[in-house]
Amino acid sequence: MKRLNIFIRVALLLPVSLGLSGCLIYDLFPSYCGLGGDGTGSISVQTFYTANGINLVDTNVHIAGFTQAGVGQTTQPCNGLGVNSQLAIDGFTNSTGIISQGGVCIQSDWTFTRYPTAGCNRLYTYDPIYFPSAVDPAPLYCGLGGHFVLGPIAYDSQYPQTMIATGLPGDFSGTYGAPLVAYISPYGVILGYASALGVSADGSQVQIAPSYFSSAYDGAYSIIVSNVQEGGSMLPSDGFTVNVFNNPAPPPPSNDPPPCTGDLLCVQ
Repeated sequence: MKRLNIFIRVALLLPVSLGLSGCLIYDLFPSYCGLGGDGTGSISVQTFYTANGINLVDTNVHIAGFTQAGVGQTTQPCNGLGVNSQLAIDGFTNSTGIISQGGVCIQSDWTFTRYPTAGCNRLYTYDPIYFPSAVDPAPLYCGLGGHFVLGPIAYDSQYPQTMIATGLPGDFSGTYGAPLVAYISPYGVILGYASALGVSADGSQVQIAPSYFSSAYDGAYSIIVSNVQEGGSMLPSDGFTVNVFNNPAPPPPSNDPPPCTGDLLCVQ
């Protein structure tokens, strides 16, 4: 009987104990809740650039990252633990090429973008990295584990003109046909496709017709350039953003009833 009373008391006190801990299951499984026992943890990445085949630390690199668990949000309860955690970071790497952030949502995938530096002179977005990472800090190499992003490019829809995308030598190829360009709306809808107008001799530049942007409303559109492979298949090479301006979208239609005129019987 005494054992039963003890069990009942523990059962009654357990929800209170867990709630006060800041994590519903921290008292039972502290490792699940990350550092500090509040349902959050820390992430850390280190940037590198390559010179003469050697990876060197890249310092003072602007890094922006977000967790795919909460795209479009600033904070949210992480892992269902009921504690708000940061879902994005934005800052610069230190003198050792490292940027760290605590109080963020872990046990999820993070996507990072590094901005150009002297050592890595192109915008670069990495494939998702899971945190806690097996390697700490997680390395961000220039040109490995993701894709370059060309742009942004500003485009005046009132003055159509050919666009030139610049990449690295060999990025674009016309060996088996002109590269194919996909035009994508700000909402992710493919507007259409068109062949590139030309490729430079070293494959570092491609000429792109304005096509679907000539009458487009203002907004951030995307272009993906794919090279034609032997056999006719397509291999995406690069993507970039085009900021279309000078053609604002018309206001949405009004839901107000028409005004009363003449002998019409109107009910307001």
